[in-house]
Amino acid sequence: LLDNAARLAGPGSTIAERRRLAQATLANFARFALGVLAPSSPGEDPAIEVVGEPHFREAKAAGRGVLGVSLHMGNYEAAPAALARVIEPVAILYQTDPSGVFERARSALRTRWGVEEIALDRSPWFAVRVRAVLRRGGMVLVAGDFGHPPRPGEPRRVVPFLGDPAPFPLWPVRLSVASGAPILPCCLVRVPGAGLRLEVDPPIFPEPGDDPERIHDRLVGFLEAALRRHPDQWLIVHRYWDPGACRIPAKGRGER
Repeated sequence: LLDNAARLAGPGSTIAERRRLAQATLANFARFALGVLAPSSPGEDPAIEVVGEPHFREAKAAGRGVLGVSLHMGNYEAAPAALARVIEPVAILYQTDPSGVFERARSALRTRWGVEEIALDRSPWFAVRVRAVLRRGGMVLVAGDFGHPPRPGEPRRVVPFLGDPAPFPLWPVRLSVASGAPILPCCLVRVPGAGLRLEVDPPIFPEPGDDPERIHDRLVGFLEAALRRHPDQWLIVHRYWDPGACRIPAKGRGER
């Protein structure tokens, strides 16, 4: 957590600032996990404000379905609930969680919200199911970051992120290029009180002959901007950056 906080807070931050950020991140992670394991009753879900809805309508109007790409941020498991109100069908592409208790709890929430589950690691044909949802004009949500240390064989690309190289999954770009569906960067964050805000950025439309790396660079740029706005809501608790490739010092400003 402190290593991630050093990148989030920047090279001029003090160790005290990094500790506060790490503590806030851990508190938000606990709040998120509690919301999955002990959710509110149906009909008592938090209000969700949508910022950037015209971007969503622009992506949907293309008629190729929409790939919603987010970070593990805020209350990301509630994002499908917000989107299911304005588009159908909604599916989520995900990796199964090693905790059976957590996996069953979040699966129950998705079922309650009418969200189709597509597990990356349960079938080699997951892309066929993704394409089926997109052809019906639906939306598929997929993480733009790694919620766990990358597993062997997972397609990834290492790019500059907050000043240092970091790995990102390639599934969002590969699926967009293969299907023609636009990528819609978005994140669901907590706001003061008990509410949530879905922040939607301009869509990224794949064009014939497009360089996938150019698309990925644009996507990572949107994700980095979201992280700069809400650094304490990024719920990553493993070391995200390779310390051997980092330029930001591990020690905070004023330390020796």
